[in-house]
Amino acid sequence: MRRLLFVYIIFSYLSYSQQPVYYPGFPKIIHGEDPFLVSGIPLITDLEKDGQKEIVFVSVAGSLNYLHVIKSDGNELTGFPKAFTGVITAYASGDVDNNGTLDIAIRTSLAQGQVIVIDRFGNNLPGFPVPYSDDNYNLAPTLSLYDLDGDGKLEIIVNRLNEVSVFQYNGIIRNGWPRSVAGATNAFPAIGDVDGDGFAEIIVFTSKTVSSGSDSSALHLFRHNGNYYSSNWPVYYDSSYLSFASSPTLYIDKSNIDSTFILISQKSDSLMRVRNVSYNLNGQITRRAYIENQQSRYGSIIPSDINRDNFFEFVNGKHGNQYDTSLFLYNHSFQVLPNWPRVGVSHYRSTVVIGRFTYSNELNILANTWSTGNPVGYGYIYGYKYNGE
Repeated sequence: MRRLLFVYIIFSYLSYSQQPVYYPGFPKIIHGEDPFLVSGIPLITDLEKDGQKEIVFVSVAGSLNYLHVIKSDGNELTGFPKAFTGVITAYASGDVDNNGTLDIAIRTSLAQGQVIVIDRFGNNLPGFPVPYSDDNYNLAPTLSLYDLDGDGKLEIIVNRLNEVSVFQYNGIIRNGWPRSVAGATNAFPAIGDVDGDGFAEIIVFTSKTVSSGSDSSALHLFRHNGNYYSSNWPVYYDSSYLSFASSPTLYIDKSNIDSTFILISQKSDSLMRVRNVSYNLNGQITRRAYIENQQSRYGSIIPSDINRDNFFEFVNGKHGNQYDTSLFLYNHSFQVLPNWPRVGVSHYRSTVVIGRFTYSNELNILANTWSTGNPVGYGYIYGYKYNGE
């Protein structure tokens, strides 16, 4: 039996130490048998609407998956953990039915796949669960919440092999969906109102697997009703590139639609190259930079003005082995900055977090890893300054 160590850390502003300290009531030791559970990444929400946050995450015991909701004092919320027979692959929190309280939407996969929405007491919302199975083990089933049409209720965006679909708050599939796509959607979509018309768009990456590798890799930009944003979409990648581990990132400039862009990392094993690419809303490439002699999967690209110079920097991590897990910081032209990449131990598995954790005016970069080395199932939390320290 393995145990899941659940950690809640405060990053102190104390300039003389700047050492992270445990929050009272943590860490929590929780039974868990799957050290590689991707959906174990925690979610922060306020289900009780008392100003105190809850922490939502998943553990595995035997044939069951458990959804935990931990209060700020370290105790489990009443009614949790809640057991599920399917494999929980994704979850999100929001006021799905617009009744003034937050809910949890859950995706279970494989043959017992469902879309489930529960309230803060663990009860199913009307219309749920709904079956949504996928027996493809190579797919990364996702779930996202977003109010696509501005009516106050949240839509539930999900994927499976050759399909993207949208459910309404009552479990009914939204008009215009599902949409057929060629291949797998191995990452979360990016969602937002790209043109300021009051309706949100959905950006999805797909790759079609064939005997020689992957083909027909593409970015899709859908409107809320399932139509393509324009005749310029989808945008197909050239050569043998695909975006196996990188979700698209959307930056929206509300003051200038021409400054809105979509970011994604692409790799080609046959060409031994990785590249970071930015597209505009017409599907045109606006910036692109290559990293030579690389085959590893690169994670999602996060933009931020880390050194406060009024220009974007970009961060993403390399999914290497336990001896080569490089974290990259790029300037606004996608050129790797001095003292980067930074090499750590284990795998860079999650999207990085950027925030101010010290007294410095500059922002900091946090990333966590997971391990297949020794000891199995353990990872690390890394924090960096702009200069790589």
